[in-house]
Amino acid sequence: DPFFSCGFLQNFGEGERAAVSTLFHKWARTRAFSEPSRLLTKLKGVIADKMGSKACKSKGTLLRLQGLLATPDKGTEEKPCANAMAYAREIIAFESAPEHVKQQARAATARHFQAQASSAGMSKKPPTPKQ
Repeated sequence: DPFFSCGFLQNFGEGERAAVSTLFHKWARTRAFSEPSRLLTKLKGVIADKMGSKACKSKGTLLRLQGLLATPDKGTEEKPCANAMAYAREIIAFESAPEHVKQQARAATARHFQAQASSAGMSKKPPTPKQ
């Protein structure tokens, strides 16, 4: 995939990845957060707000994301995790790409997962008598 190669989402389960990706994409579309460090700072604030809400259903995911967004460095200042920073760069590059490029990337991703699902389904079935 030309856009997403850092593997940041692999830190999450399959069900959690959509929530994390949606959160990043939502704020990366805003021009004010077109810089990775600003995007990560905004996400930290959004996560803090959501964690305080009683209606939040994905607190476990947000807690894990919060831990991955900042790794304590020497002193009191926190610096963003390098992997999270790379993912933020990739998201910003994707959101700033022309629409036809984004559609091509989405189609390629869909083909990949469709092929992966169909081959996984066939491998679980026993061979037919004709095979």
